[in-house]
Amino acid sequence: MVEERRFAIIIGINDYEVSPLNFCVNDAKAVAKILEEKCCFKNEDIHLITSDEKKSTKDISGHFNNILTAIQKNLKPLKDSIFFFFAGHGKYQFENSGLQFHDSFIEISQIFEKLNELQPKYQCYVVDACESGGKVLTRNQNNENLINQYISKSTGTLFMYASTESETAKEFSDIKHGLFTYYFLSAINNKGIYDNEGVLTPNRIQDFIARETQKESDFKQTPVIENRTIGYYPFAFQNPSEIITPIKKKEVNDKKESRKNKPTTILEQYFPVIPFEIRELIFTELKDEVNIIFEKFLKQEKFSNYEQSNGSNFDIYDYEISDKLKDSVVNKSVSEKVISLDSTFSSERELIKPNPFLTAFSMLDAMLQKNKQEYQINNYINWNENRILSKTLFLKSKQITNVSCGISIIVYQALYGLGLATLSFYLDFNGYTNNNLRGPFTKIRAYKINNKTKDNIIGRIKNELENFLVDLKKWNDQRQSAIDDFDKKSK
Repeated sequence: MVEERRFAIIIGINDYEVSPLNFCVNDAKAVAKILEEKCCFKNEDIHLITSDEKKSTKDISGHFNNILTAIQKNLKPLKDSIFFFFAGHGKYQFENSGLQFHDSFIEISQIFEKLNELQPKYQCYVVDACESGGKVLTRNQNNENLINQYISKSTGTLFMYASTESETAKEFSDIKHGLFTYYFLSAINNKGIYDNEGVLTPNRIQDFIARETQKESDFKQTPVIENRTIGYYPFAFQNPSEIITPIKKKEVNDKKESRKNKPTTILEQYFPVIPFEIRELIFTELKDEVNIIFEKFLKQEKFSNYEQSNGSNFDIYDYEISDKLKDSVVNKSVSEKVISLDSTFSSERELIKPNPFLTAFSMLDAMLQKNKQEYQINNYINWNENRILSKTLFLKSKQITNVSCGISIIVYQALYGLGLATLSFYLDFNGYTNNNLRGPFTKIRAYKINNKTKDNIIGRIKNELENFLVDLKKWNDQRQSAIDDFDKKSK
């Protein structure tokens, strides 16, 4: 089911005065067509800018800015998505990759910033241009917080560039496309890489493009792909006509109005089937009480020696801690068989791509293991507020005698009821700062939905917060004991 309106900006330029190209306009038109046919974009939401000898468009920047203004009037922030495609000349200069419009040279990072200001739910960038995969935004950035600052308001951001900053992006007359675009189109048309439900996700697209482009170019063109997709995002559909249209907002509001006068008490047990209205009701009631409990918890006198950060997801932690927590809760929910509803927690297997620079030094190994493919598992959490209720706290110690630590409480919609996840951790001293992660210590509990569910979950959350205070004292005592022990033994 497509839950957002999808907008696209597609640019293809052939008629450059210096080094004109042959198939960029064909690339752009083919991409526009496949987005409408396979990816649930409406024709009126696809904005196509092309320029060739038959119809030259010199004011590319003006057209681009006018389209941005038009999209901004219709795109609902954090609900709708945007797709950007460019086929034409690119150049790596001044330590940044950029695109050559007729009337200007614009850095790819500037394009991203303009689109990101619209706060789309999901944003995808496909750039078929030479030297496009240089230092554009996240690649080679040392400050992970800067990356998160840009993409934190989206459920996903996907960058796909045709080549590295030192490579050309090839186009071929026999296929009448740029090589990179050809395999982007081929991925969407390839039924073999869709999942069992007829859905194609960004991860599968990127694997296909990277593998085929490198093989076809004899490793002379290496796509640069960065994927920050959260959860299970359906990019293309094998049978788009069979997709269920979401309930209109007015209908949902009507249902809410009709429930206003109904009693909120759950009089029976709902298992294993739970009506949507009951799920929504108990989640709403839990949210209010959890907020009150957590606000009270934050006022502990024990926290006076700490700098506090709190939030509703893992963004308050640095990238390494956030990843460890995410992996822990997703894996634990599976091992404990308290599976999330609608892929709130999800995992995807990603092919580990070979390093072309090492290929020449590992020919024998490749011959012996030619059929062996290595994969890594990527875990995701969709922080949609209708499926998940989360409270997180990070305590940064002001002095060495106390550990830095954190706790996260997550209530989520599970297949047959509700799940409660509790994660805690502390940071041990590495000689300079509190930086060595200990944990996370993760617990998962399952709850059927009945008249006792809310009280049971609230009681358990209070208990877990009290346990965290006990653990905090224990961790601090251990730290102080280690310091005292070293002091006694030192000369």
